[in-house]
Order: sequence, then C-alpha cells, then structure tokens
Amino acid sequence: MARQQTYDVDQLKARVETAKTALDAQLNALLHTEAWTQTLKSMAVLGQTSIARFSFRNLMLLVSQRPEIHHAATFQAWRALGRSVRKGEKAVHVLKPRFAKRAAATQSADEADKQLVGFSVLPLFALEQTDGAPLEPTVTPRDFAEPEAFAHTVEQLRNAALASCPHVEAIEVRARRDGDSTGAYGWFNRATKSIVVLTDAPPHQQFATLVHELAHAILHGDADHHSRARKEVEAESTAFVVCHALGLDTASFALPYVATWANGDVEELAAAGENIRRASMVILDALQPPQADDEAEERAAA
Repeated sequence: MARQQTYDVDQLKARVETAKTALDAQLNALLHTEAWTQTLKSMAVLGQTSIARFSFRNLMLLVSQRPEIHHAATFQAWRALGRSVRKGEKAVHVLKPRFAKRAAATQSADEADKQLVGFSVLPLFALEQTDGAPLEPTVTPRDFAEPEAFAHTVEQLRNAALASCPHVEAIEVRARRDGDSTGAYGWFNRATKSIVVLTDAPPHQQFATLVHELAHAILHGDADHHSRARKEVEAESTAFVVCHALGLDTASFALPYVATWANGDVEELAAAGENIRRASMVILDALQPPQADDEAEERAAA
C-alpha cells in the first residue's frame, strides 16, 4: 500500500513557513559564499528523477535539506521505477503551489482561469533513501572525458537545436573571416535569430561556445530585458551545466563570483538560477529527449 502523509492545517502552515525560511537562508548563503559552481553541478545530472527538473527555488530547498542530493521523487514515483523507500527514512520537502479557479466575473481575456492562492508541501525521497532496480540513464554525473574523446559534436547539437530551441533559425559553423571580432569564438544575433560558431578552436570548445550562444537565444532572444552582466552569467552558467552533465571538463569555465553580479539581490539570483535551469533543460532535452514524467505538474515553480 502506498504511503500516505497527511497534515492538519496548522502542521501544513508550519511546514510551509519552515520551507520558506530554509529557502531564504540557502539563497542568502549563496550570495556570500563561492558555492555557485556547486549549485550548477547539482543541476548537471541527467534523468527523470534529477532535481534539476524542479524549479530553482525547490532545487535550492532540496539542497538545504540534503546537500549531496542529486535525484528525488515521491514515494509512488520510486515504486513505479521499481524502487522502494527504506522503512524509517525521513522525507525532504519542496513547496507545491496551490491554485484556485478564478471567478469568471474577475477574469480578464488574457488571464488564465486559475490563480495562485498559496503553497503546500510535497514530500520527496532521495535516491540514496531507496533500494531496488538501477536507474537509467546513469544516475550520477559522468566522469569527465578527455576533450578529444568527447562523444557529442557541434553538428549533432546544431541539428538538435534547430529542431527544438526557441529563437534560433540558423546556426553557421565556419572559419574566422576578416572583420570578425578577435576576442569572440561565436555570437548570437537577436535580429536575425542566427548563431555563428567559429572553427579556430578545438571541437569541444566549439561545442561549449554553441551551448553558450544557444542559452542567449533561448533566454534573451525575445527582448532586451537584462543587464549584459546577468546575460553573460546566465549563458556561461548554462554552458557549464550542459557540458558538466555530458561529461566535458568544465574546469576552465570562467564563472563570476555571485555577490558581484547579483549585487546582494536574492530575487535577482533566484530568477537567474531559474533561467539557467530552464535553458539547460531545453538544450539537454534536445540532445537526449526525456522519458514521460508523471510528476511534471508537481514540479511546477514555487
């Protein structure tokens, strides 16, 4: 029989407030530490139970409860995957939005028929709290490959991106020409929705450059709504997550210190983190389409 967890109203309110307090503490700690790289590594895990499938805020909430967590799912979801939660294991919790149907009289033409009315908590269990059948694909980040042995190619990513990435209509991989910026190995043109990647760099660097420019297209292709500093943080961090998840050495990535670009703004940090998570999932899903996920609605942003 599936395990049922019920809370009375006061218990639920207390758990929600505890979760919000833990989340605020985790985000503030991130502003004052050099933990940004570790946060990105937490996103860089493949598979339908990866915590990167949750919103950035819920991802941070999971890490605040179990710092080494990479995979999480509900009791029922683990059972569906052939695994069982060990007796006595304590659940971790994320915030689950609660919606109510909007009254027709107050609903404008461009509004959805549901509105956010509060939060509940969703109990989850980490992979290491379960026993049973192994997961596919690999449940931990792959060992870094030597650059020349990297399995993915620019052409493969180009074809996948053209088929599924928003705001990208053309990707040109070519040699450097007179007039090209001497300091750039690639760029995204928002007006033409096109990307150029130059070939005067090793293949693995060309791949990372294309991921960086795809992040710009996905996140910044429809409007000029961020500072240049934040755009570059989002693009380079997305490239880090994707390359790390695929096994490419990310030691040379230039990730800025969080406190510098976020200026102490926790909301700015959380919004950027969600953008990075979203763009990374779009690119990884283009390369390796995910399996059906029965918990998709439960992973809604908190």
